[in-house]
Amino acid sequence: MNLSVTAHRRASRAFTLIELLTVIAIIGILAAIIIPTVGKVRNSAKSTQCLSNLRQIALAISLYPQDNKGFYPRGGSNPSPDGTLVNYAKAVYPYIPNRGNTATGVITNKVFVCPSEPLQPNAATAGSVVQYTATFALEAGNAASVATGSGGNGPRQVSSIINPSRTYLLLDGVPRSTSDLNCDSSCTHNAALTDLQATPTTAVKLSFRHNENINAVFVDGHTAKVSFATLREELSSVTPNGKDRWNGKVN
Repeated sequence: MNLSVTAHRRASRAFTLIELLTVIAIIGILAAIIIPTVGKVRNSAKSTQCLSNLRQIALAISLYPQDNKGFYPRGGSNPSPDGTLVNYAKAVYPYIPNRGNTATGVITNKVFVCPSEPLQPNAATAGSVVQYTATFALEAGNAASVATGSGGNGPRQVSSIINPSRTYLLLDGVPRSTSDLNCDSSCTHNAALTDLQATPTTAVKLSFRHNENINAVFVDGHTAKVSFATLREELSSVTPNGKDRWNGKVN
């Protein structure tokens, strides 16, 4: 009699096939809900880190003029102590906290690398890696270039940028997969417009890797996530002149 009761209790505790299928279905539904959410959270964290990178680099660029007679570094072609010409990242590297070894001019600090970019550098990558492109706010093209004696090209005076809060400084760039995963150090207004007349996935200078948005920092140091459509509207506008948002000057 006791054995019969025990067997009955064991049988009553067992799952039926329908119950097992129900549990499996519930787990599947929860996984379908949770996995995309985790992916979105991960992507959001990467985008936030990218914005933080841009903010740090912009701060370094803002410190540079204090030691260089009021001039910003150029996007490229900055003279270095060894006589070579370097891009803006190498020029401001002494102002970046926790910097790595630059004895050979190689940038090791991940502040110059966007965590959302699929083409991440590795140990085999030769040279420095910079995945943010500068606008022509860092290029003079006017009388402010007298410091270099190189005609209309040269560094930009801080005081010559007409509206720092609306002038773009750095944005996500497209790495060149055939070389060392670097982006072009600077981008002209015309090149930016060419990208914006295409599609986010076919742009060759500016990268819209954050769900077809681009992360940017302005000359005054504030950051923003900007959609493809918004950037195209801003830079293509005639009134006010969209070009001034890229060059920091009237024309």
